[in-house]
Amino acid sequence: MLGGVGAGAGGTLTGIGIGGLGIGAGENVRGVFVGGIGVGAGADAEGVLIGGLGAGAGGSIRGIAVGGLGAGAGADAIGLLIGGLGVGAGGSVTGIAAGGLGVGAGENIVGAVIGGLGAGAGKTIQGIAVGGLGAGAGEDAAGILVGGLGAGVGNDATGLLVGGVGVGAGGTLRGVAVGGVGAGAPVVRGVLLAGALAGASDMTGLAVAGAYFQIMPDGHFRGIAVSAFNHIRGTQRGLTIGLLNYARRLHGLQLGLLNYAGNQPPALRWLPFLNFHR
Repeated sequence: MLGGVGAGAGGTLTGIGIGGLGIGAGENVRGVFVGGIGVGAGADAEGVLIGGLGAGAGGSIRGIAVGGLGAGAGADAIGLLIGGLGVGAGGSVTGIAAGGLGVGAGENIVGAVIGGLGAGAGKTIQGIAVGGLGAGAGEDAAGILVGGLGAGVGNDATGLLVGGVGVGAGGTLRGVAVGGVGAGAPVVRGVLLAGALAGASDMTGLAVAGAYFQIMPDGHFRGIAVSAFNHIRGTQRGLTIGLLNYARRLHGLQLGLLNYAGNQPPALRWLPFLNFHR
């Protein structure tokens, strides 16, 4: 058809349709619809929606939605969503979503999402999120987050986080965090790998940083740390290896050119090569 296919306000469109310009319904769309410009529903959409420019619903989408520019839902989106520029949902995205610029959900992401620039959720991510610049969640994340510049969450992260520049969590990080420059979280249970800087307040695991690893004042470190300068401003239980090792309270072993343990007797606090305290 050269024109459009539609159902007026308050109408529901069901079946299979092709519109040269567009296809739309005031309420719901159910079926398979292809629109030269766009396909949309004022309320919910179920099935397959393909629009030359966009495909979307004011409510939720269940099924497949593909838009040359964008695909989105005002509420939840469940299934496969692809947008040339972006994909978004005011609620949650469950399934697979890919956007040339970005993919975002106002609430949660469950599944796998890829955004050319960014991928993120206002609340939680469970699954895989990859963003050309960044990937993140406002609250928690469990799974794999990869960002060209950074990856992070506001609260807790469990799994693998990779950021070209930095990686971080506002709460507890359980798993592996890899940052081109820096990686850290207040509480870490796992592995921190950073090109330059890594840190935590309380950490159990392995930390490797090119230049500097820090445990905040009165914090605790249990495990192995390797860095040019290991700065344990609290309690160290385990092993540090570096050019300079500092521990306010040492219950373990330091290996480096110069080692400081604040709880040793004065004559043994600064030692070359090795310092040990049980």
